[in-house]
Amino acid sequence: MQQSVNPALAVAALLLAFTSSIASNETTKESVDASPDPAFGLSITRNKSRLIIQGYVSSTAHEALLRQTAAGRFPGVELEIDVQRHSPMPPGWSLVTDTTLHAMADTHSSRAFIDAQHIGIRGIVTDTVAWSSSVDRINKSLLYGMRLKLNVVPVEKSARFSRLCENLFTRALHNRNVEFRESSARLRTNALSLLDEIVEIATDCPLVSITVTGHTDSTGNESTNHELSKARAKSVVTYLIERGIEPRRLTANGAGSAGPIASNDDAAGRRINRRIEFQLTFP
Repeated sequence: MQQSVNPALAVAALLLAFTSSIASNETTKESVDASPDPAFGLSITRNKSRLIIQGYVSSTAHEALLRQTAAGRFPGVELEIDVQRHSPMPPGWSLVTDTTLHAMADTHSSRAFIDAQHIGIRGIVTDTVAWSSSVDRINKSLLYGMRLKLNVVPVEKSARFSRLCENLFTRALHNRNVEFRESSARLRTNALSLLDEIVEIATDCPLVSITVTGHTDSTGNESTNHELSKARAKSVVTYLIERGIEPRRLTANGAGSAGPIASNDDAAGRRINRRIEFQLTFP
């Protein structure tokens, strides 16, 4: 499949490393002979507009502390908190969870899970100096035997968000095609996983508009080819809309056989020419 996006962007590669869990770093305190307690834990998820805190707190005062930190460190962000009191909790539980929440305000987006044995944080940071200070504070608050595991990718503030989105589309589309039933605009089942990925990326990149262009090989009447190519592009657009992408962000075009990228003289080349292209436009 062809796509009108830049295939080699260093900043976007960092984002890919994060989503693929490639980058990691660990720091530990002296371990103790104890097993993780699956009965309690606290998870925190933050993005640009939402902060979600779920799990267990040690007291009503602990919950109030988390709410206060959320209000002070995440102004204008929607807070969703669903916590329960659990007793007894490890000594220092309030401090370590609040310190972790403080630190997550220094990320662009992140997720954390805290239990008696470890704190795991994965995310994207744009201010490495502030993040480094936050990590130092977490380390100082770690409970005895607790491990801090980081999977955090630094992204320069100057990096355009559009570049990050471009790389995600590029990787999703690399060497993959949206396939249809023969002489039909009906999607094959094996095309749906790719389109579902496109939906996820388009959801995470709300500013991007997508032009979907269908192409055919040169077999048959060109007028018929043009109509078929447009019908296939419309099928893709319809699928994306049905899964939540706003119609105003999508355009369907048909190019017929006018834009071959391989020879139409053999079956292999014709198969390559029967394709869907995605072109991204940013404001």
